[in-house]
Amino acid sequence: MRADTPLQLLERGAADLGVALSAFQLGQLERYLTELQKWNRRINLTGTNDLRELITRHVLDSLAGLAVLADMAPGSAVADLGSGAGFPGLPIKVARPDLHMTLIEPREKRAAFLTTVCALLKLEGVAVVEATVSIQHIPIDLARRFRCVLMRAVSEPQKAMALAAPLLSAGGGRIVIWGSEQQADRAGTEFVVHRYRIPGSSIAPALLVAHTSK
Repeated sequence: MRADTPLQLLERGAADLGVALSAFQLGQLERYLTELQKWNRRINLTGTNDLRELITRHVLDSLAGLAVLADMAPGSAVADLGSGAGFPGLPIKVARPDLHMTLIEPREKRAAFLTTVCALLKLEGVAVVEATVSIQHIPIDLARRFRCVLMRAVSEPQKAMALAAPLLSAGGGRIVIWGSEQQADRAGTEFVVHRYRIPGSSIAPALLVAHTSK
């Protein structure tokens, strides 16, 4: 039996997650990954440069977040806090171009990569902000701006939630944290846990979702 090409792996994996990607969107993600591999050789954006691993461990894992964003209205302001190489924010933006996505990244070279990719993909309604966000310092232009904050690869979900909360709009919103199976098992009552499986992988992580009313 012939193995899927990387693009087929991406398309079928997304479909398994309930995400239908058009040929145009698949092309955008393919170009994104090509640019990521190029930059990876210089500044090590991710722990792997293998295309199939990038698809399963990063792109498909990011797209899994769409399951808890389905009710977000078009035009909603979403922040990817600590975006790094653009996960989860960029794949979600490609799949949901109607969302306004802000990629927040403190490291200059990674922010430069994100700016380059957004221009390359001709994405509209996306901004790259090179800024450090901490409990002690929330940049004034980011405070109370977003309906949703996304965070991936955090060590402690409760601390991550405290960091993200000041970015949410005064009317409240949601925080979505990509967590491990172990983090999901230990999640407090402030989180609603959505478990999922990444297509093409044995990894079974979870989305930890917290809603705030103010």
